[in-house]
Amino acid sequence: MSAGADRAPLWQEEAVAALVHELRTPVTTIRALSEMMMQAPDMDGAERQGFLSIIAAESQRLGRLVDEVMDVARLGSDQAELRREAVDLGDLLREAVRLASPLLAGKDARIALELPAGAVVAPGDRDRLLQVLLNLLSNAARVVPDGGGQITISLEAGREAVIRVRDNGPGIPPEQREAVFQPFRRLGPQGTRPPGTGLGLPISRRIVEGHGGTLGVEPAEGTCFVIRLPLPESEGSA
Repeated sequence: MSAGADRAPLWQEEAVAALVHELRTPVTTIRALSEMMMQAPDMDGAERQGFLSIIAAESQRLGRLVDEVMDVARLGSDQAELRREAVDLGDLLREAVRLASPLLAGKDARIALELPAGAVVAPGDRDRLLQVLLNLLSNAARVVPDGGGQITISLEAGREAVIRVRDNGPGIPPEQREAVFQPFRRLGPQGTRPPGTGLGLPISRRIVEGHGGTLGVEPAEGTCFVIRLPLPESEGSA
């Protein structure tokens, strides 16, 4: 065993450092606004409500960052644990669409679901796979146009299960299709990128790889993420 065998991977150390830095912003905001409210008991009601709305939003952001810290710590370890249970992938996609649909509220956009006739069951961790799908759908919801936005999530089964999440947004340049899976890379042109550390796709890829599968980007109009998962022998096509 090498001397550095017990050392966390470099990407994990950098990710944790970036997340710890990100944590300071909502903590500072929550503390500052709380102190201002305590020092001004007669504060105008509308102003107080505005402060409370910011505190609530920053608290949610704080929770998401804590979840990312836990994901990075877990997935950077060789001892990352994924449950192994029979997952009906069709039901999983239906649940992902149900949870992601509110992200399109007010955008005049829709999510289409394409499923095969029969059930497709794969061994895996349902919660983790759902996390991956929601990450891909939320990315798509963010980039589709406000008018006529279209997201399609589909499932095919042969020797493996193939899940595609396609959108009619601006797409990812060919030279960036692999780079988006590197930590700290964020989708979208400069100025429109969402706040955060850009760890959603790297974490999603590691979850899929933990299932023995792959996550990548296929050439397409717009963007098409594709997940490939191994199926039991009995699930293969005839």
